Amino acid sequence: MKQYLIGFITAVCLTASTFLFIGAQRTTLGDIVVNSIVVRDNGRGGYIATYNEQGKETSYLGTGKNGVGFLRTSDAYGNQATYLGSGEEGNGFLSTFKAGSFESAFFGTGEDGVGKLRTFNSNGRQTVYLGTSSGGSGFLETANVVGIRTGYFGTDSDRDGIAGLFDRYGDHSWNASSRN
Repeated sequence: MKQYLIGFITAVCLTASTFLFIGAQRTTLGDIVVNSIVVRDNGRGGYIATYNEQGKETSYLGTGKNGVGFLRTSDAYGNQATYLGSGEEGNGFLSTFKAGSFESAFFGTGEDGVGKLRTFNSNGRQTVYLGTSSGGSGFLETANVVGIRTGYFGTDSDRDGIAGLFDRYGDHSWNASSRN
């Protein structure tokens, strides 16, 4: 009788071990289908991150410094490609980046609270600024390859339209005003 009991216990242990071994071979959960996911801050920020086969982070959705939310995407090498989120003052913006390098475009609200669009050339120099001045008027400013202003189209302090051209050194060359 004792041998039957030992045999039975051995069979149960072997069966349980087999199921545990087979279950341990599976390293993913497969597809998860849900209506919502809530990620709570654990004191270091809550987030969802994805990684490619090389272990490089390709996306991050979560909380950053000062508690602001953002979405960051990266290329296959882990270099930041885009940023969509809030700045330290809570202003929203979208930035794109040259692979592994500097910002190539910015669209959003600046530190001064006004809307702006900026683009940069392959050397990291700003070439276009389209936005709102601190006085609340809109303007467009262009720059040459080294970042020196060459054109301006906007509004002056009297609320009249103005345009200006500048030479390659930034020296004023021509201007026009809508005033008669």
